Amino acid sequence: GTPALVMVEADDAAVGGGARILKASNATTGVSVGWMHIQGAFMEFKVDGGAGGEFRMTARHSNGNSSARNLSVYVNGTKVQQLRLANTGGWNRFIERTSVNLNLKPGQNVVRIQRDANDRPSADIDRLSFVRTSAATTVAPAPLTAPVPAPLTAVAPVPAPVLAPVPVPAPV
Repeated sequence: GTPALVMVEADDAAVGGGARILKASNATTGVSVGWMHIQGAFMEFKVDGGAGGEFRMTARHSNGNSSARNLSVYVNGTKVQQLRLANTGGWNRFIERTSVNLNLKPGQNVVRIQRDANDRPSADIDRLSFVRTSAATTVAPAPLTAPVPAPLTAVAPVPAPVLAPVPVPAPV
């Protein structure tokens, strides 16, 4: 069956581009992913999309900046949107209210949060949760039909060729 809720924690993330797993006492497992202010920094998770469909992704994050920030969201290598991360009043004060809708394919998906050039960084991410909002829509294949053979047309019989006798030379 398709999971209704999938949660991925910061300590399950693959990080790169300068992002780091940091200790954060108020994070759910005691760590978060930070240093997302560096262009190209990312955190990446494998997410089971079950049978596929639309999911609501919610980020539990902290943002000690004076205003909201944003980071880019990628699904299976394609940028799908920006994630707005509200100010939380401190770098160890986490909230879980930032959400976006994502379409996940059946089975395993790769979700990446990344700092792109046009993002306004940064925030620390504790975990992401994915809740199914609709099932995958599938297009029914067109019914298969057997090819209809072309009608046969009568062909007039071709008479056998008449061969003229070949003269045999007389012996000398």
